[in-house]
Amino acid sequence: MRLDDIDLVAICVPPKWHIELLLQALSRGKHVLIEKPLAMNLREADLAVAAAADSSSVVGVALMHRYQPVYSAVRDLVRTGALGPLQQVRLTLGRNMYGDSRFCNPAGDPRSWLVNHSIAGGGMLMSSSIHFLSVVSFILGDPQATHVSGRVRQSHPAAFPGIEDEVDLLVQWEGGVQYVHQESWVTDRPYRAEVLGDTGQLVITDEGHSKLSLQGKFSQSLSPQQQAALNHHPDTSPPQESDDPVQSLFCSLWSDVLESIHLRACVPRLPGLRHARNMQAIVSAAYRAEAAGQVCPVDWLPETNGTMPPLAP
Repeated sequence: MRLDDIDLVAICVPPKWHIELLLQALSRGKHVLIEKPLAMNLREADLAVAAAADSSSVVGVALMHRYQPVYSAVRDLVRTGALGPLQQVRLTLGRNMYGDSRFCNPAGDPRSWLVNHSIAGGGMLMSSSIHFLSVVSFILGDPQATHVSGRVRQSHPAAFPGIEDEVDLLVQWEGGVQYVHQESWVTDRPYRAEVLGDTGQLVITDEGHSKLSLQGKFSQSLSPQQQAALNHHPDTSPPQESDDPVQSLFCSLWSDVLESIHLRACVPRLPGLRHARNMQAIVSAAYRAEAAGQVCPVDWLPETNGTMPPLAP
């Protein structure tokens, strides 16, 4: 980070070291792409936001699931009013992680920091669920999340201390939309997401974690604009040499980071620091809700317009 010919730093280490490295990069005027979760906890995430407040650096966070083309199609349909006023979003998925070497043989897998609370900061909510919180926020137009309730638990007999492996959450968003999130690291569950409105619903199903199908049943005729959104999964990323879906998502993310640096402002699709901080605020509220056994408010930080301060002379 001390080299003058380095402009952009990618922070890909486990969460324990995220904030330390991010603060170093910002202090040296570097642009940053940092892995999720942003920090070990909300206090650290707020330190990151404060450090970047007067910085001319662009910071993107690798919440890249929103780069799946199907989610842009859903967002477009929501915007055009094809579903009427939205009522609820529901998402269910599961993967039995206890057959993964990180879980069944942590001593032999260097990636086993995932099950070490002192390094990962938490379990499923921090590692996986936060991606889908970001996706739902994107689909809804990034409104404020106000309250969270639900269960955050360890279900498997071999669960690791502080690493939750099943969650059932209810997130309340500004405007009255509810998000129901059910996820498991104990049992395999097919991915299914439903976006429910007054006049129709969209159902998204996963096929091999690479191709998503979009289905709809509406009580009224769609306008040409709405039909176009339903039939077309927009993908604004540049053509890729690889057919690997994960690589394609990262390429789209990197494209937005580089464009944001060029424009001196975060492009709308890029998950920035405040967005990542607010997704972590939802996670923090979920942990508090489980501990208290009641609905907890989300400590939300309003977004800015994304414009960066001018470069220092």
